[in-house]
Amino acid sequence: MSRMIFVGGRDFISIFKNFGMETSLLENQNEFENIISGLTKEYAVIFVSRVFSGSVSKFLDLHPELNIVLLSEEFDKNVVIKDFKSISEKAAGVDLTGKLEQQ
Repeated sequence: MSRMIFVGGRDFISIFKNFGMETSLLENQNEFENIISGLTKEYAVIFVSRVFSGSVSKFLDLHPELNIVLLSEEFDKNVVIKDFKSISEKAAGVDLTGKLEQQ
């Protein structure tokens, strides 16, 4: 069974929680490794707020086999496209954003 979870600050996870998604509150960088380590045993994909990008990068250097995806809290089109590109490349092995970047 593949499960996914959204991890981040209160405002970030509230969006996903309202849609019935599983969420986990992460309030500071110091909690990151402990919380994520526990979640990797239960979830196939972990979506993390870009606020924690530094912690994610360090963690993925040690555990490259994990499926951790950064999501932006901004609504800038270019940032959203960059996030979607990362997700699509990880999931499908190809960049699905070619047409989006040309618009």
